[in-house]
Amino acid sequence: MPKRIIAELKEFFMAGKRPTEKQFEDVLDSYVHVDNPEFVKPEDVASTREGILKFFTTDLDPNANKICHIKLPYKANTDRSMYHLKAMGYDYSGSDIIDVIWVGYCYEPIGNLIYDKTHVNASTTITAGQYVGTDSHIYLWFKPSNTYFLSFKLDSMRVGNGTLLKENDVQLILSNELQL
Repeated sequence: MPKRIIAELKEFFMAGKRPTEKQFEDVLDSYVHVDNPEFVKPEDVASTREGILKFFTTDLDPNANKICHIKLPYKANTDRSMYHLKAMGYDYSGSDIIDVIWVGYCYEPIGNLIYDKTHVNASTTITAGQYVGTDSHIYLWFKPSNTYFLSFKLDSMRVGNGTLLKENDVQLILSNELQL
């Protein structure tokens, strides 16, 4: 079904004309639909969605020293998508503020992550970063002093050609491994 210019589409609906089924299909195919992930309305850029992931543990092992890996829906070998995510919370055991920002671009043409940056605010003990996992997904990570009474939330911001992530788009994996 060909994509047509507006002048052609208007011709289908001139007074006295009856558009055919195919012409209606051409109208629909000629426009980007709002549920298309590639469609970015100008008013949507820099929109945020809070609490796409919320985590709290009363892990009774005060020596639980796990790394928090956050699996994004983007794959380095198939997606082109920019992202901006922020984790905020409280590392009780380390008496520390969790305030981490990750930005980057999952860039399929080279099958890698580019223009990535991770910033840890206010903390001297929390470390963080990002990487491409063995499954080609983009992973964000941070390491609190331990996971005893750890609580945080993850917020998403739509940047560039990225999407505004929502609840269940990301997955939290606690692991001792440096990379998954």
